[in-house]
Amino acid sequence: MIHVHRGKGAKDRYIPLPEATYALLRRYWIMHRNPKLIFPAVGRGGQEGARSTVPMSIEGVQGALKEGKGCSRHR
Repeated sequence: MIHVHRGKGAKDRYIPLPEATYALLRRYWIMHRNPKLIFPAVGRGGQEGARSTVPMSIEGVQGALKEGKGCSRHR
């Protein structure tokens, strides 16, 4: 389960996480090993993820999702 804080309608929810997504997130986490954040701000050199106390910016997450989705509008 994953906790969505203040989702649609400003409501907190717990939703099931597909096994394939869980495996992908675990592989991603191994790269930064932050003890509290799944998507930490890694800094300009990409090396600060483990010590980061702030999450990655929403723009960074949105850009990564659009790029991964292959959105032709952003190429």
